[in-house]
Amino acid sequence: MQLVLNDLELVDRFLLGRFQALGLLDKLLGGLGGPGVGDEGWYGDLPYSVDHNVKLLANWLAPYGLRVSTALEWLSGYHWEMKGWSEGYGFYVTFPEGRGVRTTPAHTYVDFGVDKEFNIGKGVTLAAGINVYNLFNSQIPVSYVKEDTALFGQVWARQLPRWVQLKAAVRF
Repeated sequence: MQLVLNDLELVDRFLLGRFQALGLLDKLLGGLGGPGVGDEGWYGDLPYSVDHNVKLLANWLAPYGLRVSTALEWLSGYHWEMKGWSEGYGFYVTFPEGRGVRTTPAHTYVDFGVDKEFNIGKGVTLAAGINVYNLFNSQIPVSYVKEDTALFGQVWARQLPRWVQLKAAVRF
């Protein structure tokens, strides 16, 4: 029995900002425009950017030759904003409240998979398995209507519902 942690990723924009304040990112990213140039900072948060993000990917070599894998991702919520129109220049989009000032609720994705390999010949194996995506069927909103209309703020999209994938692969 073996548990393998494939990946653990922590992304925190505020910590990155602290490194930026120390000048470390300026040196690493020198020549690429620097902080605040067409990026976060000038006009607010970019739409669908995330402040905090944690990912965990793990595999378990279970008894009977089963491979069990899981992927977990937690996001603190996506930034979004109201979009308006300017009369002055064609179809110029404005942000009456500022860019990225609203945030969707925090949400989690949990995916799960099991597979097994069978030897079917000399150097040939058949792998069969099942994947379940959005295991707990979370339906938290991930997007809202942004346009300044009567529908503003209504749910535009939710996490995909739970779905199952059967898989088979021949390896030689």
